[in-house]
Amino acid sequence: KLGRNYQRRVGSSLTSISPYDALVKQNANALGWDWRLLSAIIYHESKFINESCSGKGAVGLMQINNPIYSVDTLLDPAVNISIGTKYLTYLSNMFAGHGADSVECLKFTLAAYNCGEGNLLKCIRTAEELGVDPTRWDSIVSVIPEVPGFHGKQTIAYVREVLATYDE
Repeated sequence: KLGRNYQRRVGSSLTSISPYDALVKQNANALGWDWRLLSAIIYHESKFINESCSGKGAVGLMQINNPIYSVDTLLDPAVNISIGTKYLTYLSNMFAGHGADSVECLKFTLAAYNCGEGNLLKCIRTAEELGVDPTRWDSIVSVIPEVPGFHGKQTIAYVREVLATYDE
């Protein structure tokens, strides 16, 4: 086991990951994603520990930080996954025309989920200003040190780790 309530793949098919699989599958379907990708995000956000709270006020499985909702509401797994999925849908739509292809769009979506859309947009603008291809995540990674007020190491690692977990 990795963390609480998380199971690694056995053999070539993975049919169960966490106690939240039904909710994850339902929400991933609405997003048009493989449920295992959404599970990889949840794993990296909270290790499937529903009661997770970050030092910055993010709560629950998908580490939602939204003052509109009470902590009790955000600790409801169905609500938390639904809100997180809606935000991922928003980000995916925002970056759909920006990434060079669907894989790049996914990387931008994951990055924005981790660092916020504003920080990612600053990175994209910096890439454009420096004449670097703003439609490729690796290009964005190369200019992050040039982005004022954004260090980005955590975001770079997050994108890499979520995708590695999904591939696993």
